[in-house]
Formats: sequence, C-alpha cells, structure tokens
Amino acid sequence: MRQRGKYIEYLDFMFFDLFGTEISFWAAVMLRHGMVYLPGKPGIYQNMSLLLLLLYAVILLFWTPWDKVWERGMFDELKAAVKYNVLLSGSLLVVMFLLQQSGEYSRITIVIFPCLNSIVLYMGHIALKKIRRLCREKGKYQENILIVADTQAAEELAAAFQNNDYASPVLAGIAVGEESMVGKELAGISVVSGISGLGDYVKENVVDEVYLDTSVKENRALAQQLLSMGVKVDIGIGRMDKLPNAVVTQLHGRTVVTATLIALSAQQRFVKRFVDILFGLAGSAVTLVLTAILAPIIYMASPGPIFFRQERVGKNGRKFQIWKFRTMYLDAEEKKKELSGQNEMEGHMFKIENDPRIIGSGKNGDRMGIGKFLRKYSLDEFPQFFNLLKGDMSLVGTRPPTVDEVETYDLHHYSRLAMKPGITGLWQISGRSDIVDFEEVVRLDNEYIQNASLALDMKIIWKTIWVVLGRKGAK
Repeated sequence: MRQRGKYIEYLDFMFFDLFGTEISFWAAVMLRHGMVYLPGKPGIYQNMSLLLLLLYAVILLFWTPWDKVWERGMFDELKAAVKYNVLLSGSLLVVMFLLQQSGEYSRITIVIFPCLNSIVLYMGHIALKKIRRLCREKGKYQENILIVADTQAAEELAAAFQNNDYASPVLAGIAVGEESMVGKELAGISVVSGISGLGDYVKENVVDEVYLDTSVKENRALAQQLLSMGVKVDIGIGRMDKLPNAVVTQLHGRTVVTATLIALSAQQRFVKRFVDILFGLAGSAVTLVLTAILAPIIYMASPGPIFFRQERVGKNGRKFQIWKFRTMYLDAEEKKKELSGQNEMEGHMFKIENDPRIIGSGKNGDRMGIGKFLRKYSLDEFPQFFNLLKGDMSLVGTRPPTVDEVETYDLHHYSRLAMKPGITGLWQISGRSDIVDFEEVVRLDNEYIQNASLALDMKIIWKTIWVVLGRKGAK
C-alpha cells in the first residue's frame, strides 16, 4: 500500500533547497576566487560541491527542514534557514577535518557560503509559500478535497484543514448526513451536499479527493462509489490521529493503523542500530584494556568474579544478563534486605548514598575505595558494550530495571519498557543518583521514548561525556 510520503508535499521546497545550496556555494566560491573555479570544472571545489549534495541527503534522513513550514512566520522561517545551514556547514567541516583537507580550502569561502545560503533559502521559502497562496486563490495547480463526516467531526476536521493555508489539497466543501445543513457553513467552509447526494455533487463539481469519516458501513459503500468515479479516497479511522505516531501499514496482507509511543522511524532505527554496533566494537576494545588493568585491583580488594552479571528487563519485558565491572561485595544482594529501611528512592528502586556494600567503602560506606572510584567515573559500565553488540541494549535508551523492580510496577510504569534500555539516557544526564523519585525516572524515560531522534541521541551522548567528566550525580 502506498502512503502519502512525508517528502511528496515538499518537493518544490526540496528541489529549491538543493539548487539554492549549490548556487549559494558557487556564488561564494566566485566571490572569493573570481572565475578561477567555474561550476563543473574539475578541482577541489567541484569535490566539495558533490560532498554538499551527499550531506544534504544525510541531513534529510535525520531532519525534515520543512516541518510545520506552513505555520512558520517570517522570523521562524529565518531560524529554520540558519539552523539548516549550521547543520550543513558543521557536517562539512567535520568531514573536511577527518579527511585532513581543511587547509586546502579558503576559510573566507567557508564563512560566506552558509551566510549567503541562509539568505537565499529564507527568501526562497517565503516566495514559494506566497506562490502557493496565489495558486490556491486562483484555483490553479491545486487539488480539491471534500470532507464527508457527521456535523461535529466535520467542523473539527475543517478547522484542522484551515490551519494549513498553503497545503494541498484545498478543502473545497463539506458533506454531512443532515440534509438541513446544506447551504450553511462549518468553520467557515460551506456544506455543499448531504451524504445521500454526494455522488451527484461529485459528478457536477471538481472534486479530486474525498476524506471519509463516517461509520464503517457508510465508509465502505461511499468509498466504492467514489473509487468507481475515479476519485481518490482517504478514510478517517476512529480518530486515529489522536494516537501517538500513528501510520497506515500492511500487516500480513491487511491494512492497519499502527500506533506506538516510539517516535523513531524505520530508517532512524536502522541508523541507531548501526551506531550501536560501531560504539559497541570500540567500547568492547576499551573494555578489554580496562579489564587487564582493573581485574587484579578488583580481585585484591574483594576476591571473586571480576565481572558482575545480573538479570535485567529489556524491551517489552525481554530478560537479559547485564555486564558490569563488579563494584560490590559478593553478599550485596543479601545485605540489600538489611538496608531496605535506608532506601533514599521514592518508588520501585533501591539506592542509598553511603552504601557499605560497595567494595572498599568501609563499614559506614563513606570511604573512597575501588568500587566508588569505578562508579564515580562510570568505568564499571564499560562491559555493557558487550550487551550493545548483542543487541540487548542501545547506546542511548531508558534505564535498565531489575526483575524485582518490574515485579512491583504499576501499569503506567511499563511504558518505559517500550524501547531497549541504554547505557546512557536522559536519566543519566539529569542527575543520575541525585534523582530520588522513581516517578521522575519514569517521566524522563517516557520523555525520551516519545521524542526519540538521532539528533537527541547525539545531544545525550555529548552531555553524558561532560556529566561523567564532571562527575555529576555519580554516587
């Protein structure tokens, strides 16, 4: 089944941004070098021109620059243009640095290009939206859509359609079951027909598309009638637009509406897993080096296994063995019951600041031993990169709960199991051990799940580095 793609509606913006970026780049080159480097002439700037096309495609995988473009005012449009050019130029500089070619290009050109391109894209977007509005007012190059629904639903839908002033198709009228409403208006749109006379109206007027939001039986009958007339049909399924991240998909040959808390698209999930594998390989190599250094220290402080394994709960209740460098004495689980009265967490987690179960922490748990040292610098978590390679965990995700924690969950707590647990996450950069309310952990996990993106992952990874280096919230 074909879906209305997220790029189709913005093809004019896409092509303008593509050509506008190239024009701005070559204009910047010629402002700096004159006619020495002409477009299409082999040379270093030709290579950079091609690289910009590739980076443009990569940016589109992570971010759609035209989201809510119809609602954006002039200032917001300028901010969007600047944001795009910061991303593009930043990516360009990173690639040049990695390829060790930054010294071959003019710095003035690199500075002029994003400034010039921001102006070009800003003015171009404003012009494109005005062209769309003029075309709409004149009825040119626009498809007309008709809403068919009960009176209340039709009014809500008409108001929603009206918010997209420039978007296509254009709302041309409403058809409702109440014949007495014909000739009146709902949300400023004329009621042009009753449902019973819909076929006659379509025959006599220009209607390209019809949005059906009636009963299942009526939807089926009307859809068959309209399709036989060559009219495109959209079916509103039980207000599914109110479900999070709802999309129309195919499931074993059946068309279904799929909704999920997770905001990541299939492409983003693929890239996320690819990044996990890369970090997993690098992190596992570092873990092997750390093992050679830390193993004898841990063993001398507390004879026994170097690694700590514990059953944790992952995505949708899947259980797995998490790996860490051991920072607690072997009888830590037995002593946990004795210390339960000192628990500082409110809810379904256990944590105390001066934990005597930590290796080398002393009787009162206030000494700095090897266990606290590993936790302070998050070195104990490096073996989790093995979990990353296996696919049990992700680099960024939710906090991995223990089995006994999950057994005490209320129903709304299970939402945090919708994604793979992560080595780091919003909970890690928001205080870690400073958070004493379990509901706050749940809130942070749900906030990540519902807003997950590759850009957010990069932001969390960057902040995690500073949190660890600053030793904030580690106890």
